[in-house]
Amino acid sequence: MSNTKSLAMAAILSTGAMALQAAPAQDQHFYLGVSFGKSDLDVSESEITAVLNDGSLSGANFDNEDSSLKLYGGYAINKNVAIEFGYIDLGEFDYSATSDGSGSLWSSGPLTIDTETTGLLFNVKGSLPVSDIFGLTAKLGLLAWDIEADASNGGLSGSADDDGNDLFFGVGASARLAQHVGIDLEFERYDIDGDDLDVFSLGISYHFPQ
Repeated sequence: MSNTKSLAMAAILSTGAMALQAAPAQDQHFYLGVSFGKSDLDVSESEITAVLNDGSLSGANFDNEDSSLKLYGGYAINKNVAIEFGYIDLGEFDYSATSDGSGSLWSSGPLTIDTETTGLLFNVKGSLPVSDIFGLTAKLGLLAWDIEADASNGGLSGSADDDGNDLFFGVGASARLAQHVGIDLEFERYDIDGDDLDVFSLGISYHFPQ
């Protein structure tokens, strides 16, 4: 991990530790949640083609949007700070083209490359209550991501895997539907090895009684 990421994680952990030391007992509780959203990878079709094209490709198509699913849990240190962890499926992104076989990489025929991105996340979440049931939120954390890619061309197929750790941030709004049930509307931006992946999501959470 780079020095910048190490310093950022140290700041995240320090914020949680300081909040825990000053936490009123009545504000502390655990919660679990699930969110569904739309993911958008900020990479264009032309950028992908520029990397893959050996001079033989045509009819390229790249689908850079998909649905996302996140399962998460957290511990509210007080009404303003929580520590969260979770698993997220950021979706599948598919590239296809046709090769005429004139290049050095691809055989004549269809080329398809399908990728799936998942990850484990850890973050500190800050909340600013606006009323008794509504608040604004912001978060900063680390995503341990994994990308699995499957490719097929000319009757052959293969797969590859890549992983890494990068920072992410998010902003949103939360509301309590009932005493122990809340909803969260969020925008999160994940850095996947230098590429931005944005997620807009709606989540529901259960807050365990204190």
